[in-house]
Amino acid sequence: MPSQETDVLEINDIFPTAIGMMRNIFPTNDEIKFLKTKALGPNDKNFSSEEQFLLEYENLKRIKKIMQKCLERYYQHVYLPFDGAKIKITQSWLNLSKKGQGHHYHQHSNSFISGCLYIRANKNHHKISFHKIAPNQLLVAETGFNKYNSHDWTFDVGAGDLIIFPSWMYHSVPNNELDEDRVSLCFNSFIDGQFAPERSPLGLKLKV
Repeated sequence: MPSQETDVLEINDIFPTAIGMMRNIFPTNDEIKFLKTKALGPNDKNFSSEEQFLLEYENLKRIKKIMQKCLERYYQHVYLPFDGAKIKITQSWLNLSKKGQGHHYHQHSNSFISGCLYIRANKNHHKISFHKIAPNQLLVAETGFNKYNSHDWTFDVGAGDLIIFPSWMYHSVPNNELDEDRVSLCFNSFIDGQFAPERSPLGLKLKV
């Protein structure tokens, strides 16, 4: 009778959370010039545009098309959605952090998938952090960190990076330690259309 190994550990990753990253997406000089005309107001720890639907402007039609396409690629890859359930950008706004400013711990309500395009950011210094909020009945001191025991995960971000994530994920932005401003163009989204076949118990239909 063949011997059976009992000391082999097989790890299966289940229910992962997808963080999408796309590179080299840059607004044109005209688009940046237009964004600079938009008024900013104080946010919790930084500044945010007073207007919350910036990508609806004709001046930003080109960059919105690119961001919408990236959103759709993420949505299709992660969710394999029913054909009638499209995804559509809803709100869109600017965030600006001056030296010493960050972005508070938060998530995006009334949204399905969110994203941030970094217009001005330094890859060697600027980051975004995501936070695990699942309860832990026991806490064992770690000798190191990996994707299983970490409660926070941080990505370096630079100009031209677009990061896409589920809107329910809590995230924050560390303080900007540089003299140059960190600027991002962010969006929320929602499902537009038929969530499932019409005669299905899940056959909700929404128009966004």
